[in-house]
Amino acid sequence: MIGRNDPCPCGSGKKYKKCCESKETITIEEVQTEELERILQTFYDEYPERKDVPAFQELVEKWNDSLKQYLDMEMIEAIVLDEFFFHHKPEIWTNYLEKQRKKIVRPSTLNAIKQWKEPRVFVGEVIDVDDHYMTVVHI
Repeated sequence: MIGRNDPCPCGSGKKYKKCCESKETITIEEVQTEELERILQTFYDEYPERKDVPAFQELVEKWNDSLKQYLDMEMIEAIVLDEFFFHHKPEIWTNYLEKQRKKIVRPSTLNAIKQWKEPRVFVGEVIDVDDHYMTVVHI
């Protein structure tokens, strides 16, 4: 049993009584998932900056021709946004991750962020699905 003055098991660095004691019981995985989702959402709330919008729009126009038969414009823009940050302007993403890394205390969240430094984007069409495999063609 955790004592009120023991470090909180969520990894926040606070005493249990000042952190999770009064909260409903949640798992460390749930805490990590919420933290990672917050990091991602904050990124997409802050970026792209105004100066990056023209380059992003140019990329959207380029991708629109090949993807419009598969996806609506909103989905194309979402996919191109990832492509833009991860492959065309990766310094925006990596600088943001570095700032977030300095704020995080949970080792499991830090490990996840380390894996996010080299993201991959794959856009495909599902051709076939069976009990064990899915066939996808890169579009």
